[in-house]
Amino acid sequence: MKLPMPPTFLPRDAEIRAALKSWLAATAGPDDYLMEELGLERGQARVDLAVVNGSISGYEIKSDYDSVRRLPSQARRYAKVLDQATLVASPHKLASARELVPAWWGLIAVTAHGGTVRFKQIRRARQNPSKDLRVIVELLWQKEALDLLEQHGLAIGIRSMSRSTAWDRIVKHLDVELVERVVRNRLKARARPASLP
Repeated sequence: MKLPMPPTFLPRDAEIRAALKSWLAATAGPDDYLMEELGLERGQARVDLAVVNGSISGYEIKSDYDSVRRLPSQARRYAKVLDQATLVASPHKLASARELVPAWWGLIAVTAHGGTVRFKQIRRARQNPSKDLRVIVELLWQKEALDLLEQHGLAIGIRSMSRSTAWDRIVKHLDVELVERVVRNRLKARARPASLP
């Protein structure tokens, strides 16, 4: 998707983000939901854009004005939750950053032509080989975690306990696929359809 810009420019984060949202909207299905700044590990990391459907796909934007210093730690945190991840950056930035992310990450090159932001897929994202259910569960708000426990007869004695205790009980007693599905549904309830640019 093209986004009008001045004739000569190096797109900044906000410009890339706006164009990427439109680009993702162009191919979004009816069950795709978009979230900006998805917080992971209780806010210790934030995914620039996430598309939630039957999986959680994250997009990390690095403009030519951004540093890639934090990328390895971001990649470690993203690996605990995301099903797929993609680095979105200029060819120049990709050259220095592609070695800082795991091989399962996708790569999208950002270019500016004739005052527009364009994207070219360099490498498709693959399935994350290892996630951490405990960190995924932390995406549930306390009430959502308690509701889930209650639905499965596991909330006895937990009402006055911390959300951390609720998260631990979910991980210990509930099926991984069930928990991941509930988390995705809760995220979609907070998001907006990705088909909206």
